[in-house]
Amino acid sequence: MRSQSHTCKWPNQLLGISSMGCCDTDIFGSVPLPNSMTEILDLAREHSSDRRNVHLWRGQSNIAWPIHSSAYRRLIRTNRVVNESSMQYYEEYLLRHATHQGYRFESGRELSDFELLAKLQHHGAATRLIDCSRNIMAALWFACASEPDKTGLLFGVDSDHLGGGENKPETRQE
Repeated sequence: MRSQSHTCKWPNQLLGISSMGCCDTDIFGSVPLPNSMTEILDLAREHSSDRRNVHLWRGQSNIAWPIHSSAYRRLIRTNRVVNESSMQYYEEYLLRHATHQGYRFESGRELSDFELLAKLQHHGAATRLIDCSRNIMAALWFACASEPDKTGLLFGVDSDHLGGGENKPETRQE
């Protein structure tokens, strides 16, 4: 982190909360620093009051950490440069290995690559997927759990900012 907390201007104007401070970070800029659960929920509610879509939430226990996938973190420890080519090679290896081990099928149905990666991620494999939740409380738990002495991050994304792939079938090359 770059500096200590200070009075935050933009959420206070938005919400009329005079006691909320801000924290300046190298990665995320100036972010609100709520003092209570009510302030967290007010930020979430008021920031997206004109939207009716799904929110995705991510919580991490240290605001100084960049948001990287576990696959990126694994590759950066072993390679000097992580690029799309090295990420694809790793991901293809992971999919081949999981298929060989019998994880490609579930309930008599073959899983797509994305479904298999999601299954592997759920069971702790290092994939390029970033964990998030539709439940703000689950994400808040992750923001507070592993490093309670650090300032955590609760990161929210509205689904209308995700690229428009909703309700479209996945296409795969056979």
